[in-house]
Amino acid sequence: PGTQCVLPLQRGPVHPVCSQVAAKSVPFLNTDMWSRELLSALTKPSRTQQEELPEKTFLFTFYGMVLQAEEESTTVRAHLQSLLETSHQWPKQREGIALTVGLAANRHLNDVWAILDQFGRSGPIKWSLHSFSLKVPGPTSEDLRWKWASSTILLAYGQVAASAKAHILPWVDNILSRMIFYFRYSSWDETLKQSFLTANLMLMGAISRNEGAHSYEFSQISELLECLMVLMEKEPQDVLCTESRPQALHIISSLCKMRPPMDTNRKSRLLSTCLRSVFALPLLDALEKHTCLFLEPPNIQVRLPQGHAGPGTLQSPNCTAFPPVKWGDNGRTG
Repeated sequence: PGTQCVLPLQRGPVHPVCSQVAAKSVPFLNTDMWSRELLSALTKPSRTQQEELPEKTFLFTFYGMVLQAEEESTTVRAHLQSLLETSHQWPKQREGIALTVGLAANRHLNDVWAILDQFGRSGPIKWSLHSFSLKVPGPTSEDLRWKWASSTILLAYGQVAASAKAHILPWVDNILSRMIFYFRYSSWDETLKQSFLTANLMLMGAISRNEGAHSYEFSQISELLECLMVLMEKEPQDVLCTESRPQALHIISSLCKMRPPMDTNRKSRLLSTCLRSVFALPLLDALEKHTCLFLEPPNIQVRLPQGHAGPGTLQSPNCTAFPPVKWGDNGRTG
């Protein structure tokens, strides 16, 4: 259940009637029975746990809109805390929780930030960080409830970034510092990787929509690039197409446009890592195994035509972030 690489629940346009109903439902937040029934409906297991049920997606969205309409920060914090204390075992549950948190942040950004920070310091989260790489016995159901909680937090920070809109820039470095922390100290698996990439894609999208981003200086870019290089190096070399490579490259491309600019040494390391990940193709038998899935398999033994640019200099005409790279006899850049 934790290794599913899925896209996050997306916010579509909200019908005005839905907003009105959410606003009128605010008093129910202080009704214990209503709150318990809603939380029960949100956390009720589906048949396969993998399918996206429209009614449950609506409930997560509706809950976020009700919290958004609430004026009392103590009420918002209490409800978010209760939601975060539910199970984080299944992908759609993690995405739904993050969506609700992000919608609440649209109006209660400081409260949401405080709750996420508090939840990140709680006992279950501290226990879950790295615990599964150290435990020998198989995890219990209670263990699985918390195993991927850090992935929920990553997705939540991505949704918070999407909600901040014009106010995103002062929050970027704080959000990035949290994302980097959970990337470095959580147990590594596909779920963590995909949540990290998805959250950063949402953050990059929020930054790109802000007119002042081109003149703003970010302090966490170099740290994020280090994480992305580690991620790229961990990608399997025996697989031609992975979802993660283009996502990581897209994030790196966005970071290259931000300030401050990278120094020459970091540019060289970053380019070298990207090239190794993209061009270090699998062995011939692995390529043949993958090409058999195509209706018209490509010729994987095509040789470089004579007169074509050789291995001496490699430069992309569309990449302004990196200088030309000279390859020496020892395979290192110079």
